[in-house]
Amino acid sequence: MPSYRFRVAVDGDVMAFVRVTGLQTGREPLGARRHNVDFTLTRGVCAARGELWNWLGTAWGDRVAERDLSISLTNDPGPELLVTWRVRSAFPTRIAAPSFDTRHDQVAIAELTMSAESMSVEYH
Repeated sequence: MPSYRFRVAVDGDVMAFVRVTGLQTGREPLGARRHNVDFTLTRGVCAARGELWNWLGTAWGDRVAERDLSISLTNDPGPELLVTWRVRSAFPTRIAAPSFDTRHDQVAIAELTMSAESMSVEYH
């Protein structure tokens, strides 16, 4: 049974993930690319009918809305937040999904790769 210790919140909707990788930022030279935070969320679930899933579904058109999001590490049982990364102007760049199961009202995500403009860290 996976331990979903990362909560990703966008506009009030929440996804749960097992792992977050590459959440780092650096300083690019002036005039360089605008998005300098790239990260991957692995093995997650979200509600099939939520705004978050709708946003991910529109990401593959000509234009995708950038959204602010938060990624929180929880304690082992899950309700207590330990650290939260606030990510600004994020948008999905790649999504990989395992097989879908219509018996459940959740959508599984194998990997979700995103880019963002900036991030900050808050310790609880």
